[in-house]
Amino acid sequence: MKGMKRVQSCVLLSFFVGSCLAVLVSVPEVASAYTPHVPIYINGNAGFTPANGVTGGSGTPADPFIIEGWEIDASTAHGIAIWNTDAHFVIRDVYVHSGFRDYDDIVLAFVANGTIEDSLLSGEGIGISLGESNNNTIKSNVITDNLLLSE
Repeated sequence: MKGMKRVQSCVLLSFFVGSCLAVLVSVPEVASAYTPHVPIYINGNAGFTPANGVTGGSGTPADPFIIEGWEIDASTAHGIAIWNTDAHFVIRDVYVHSGFRDYDDIVLAFVANGTIEDSLLSGEGIGISLGESNNNTIKSNVITDNLLLSE
């Protein structure tokens, strides 16, 4: 009995010390990897500007325009809408959410030479919508809680 009480005391002491250490050594919250941005609307090649979320590139096959790292709340408009372009571009590592039934995550219409990759698209009408578009690549995206995945 004496040995059993000693084991119980050690176990309780371990839990107490562990709890105290957990309070003393706090683990910081993981910061979001995304930067908030308003919905992006690009109409024509001239629309690829920093104000429209472009973070780099010149629009050529070797140096496509880059749109990356944004968190976009699509509750007031499509998250990213690109129309009437043939410049080369890549949308990657974006998080688009909250459009529900009214707005889509990403819309490409009359677009060629685009790539959408490594993005998280959630809670919209349609995850990725392609209309009258060609030579586009969609790969390695996570699309969840949408009414439709693509159209």
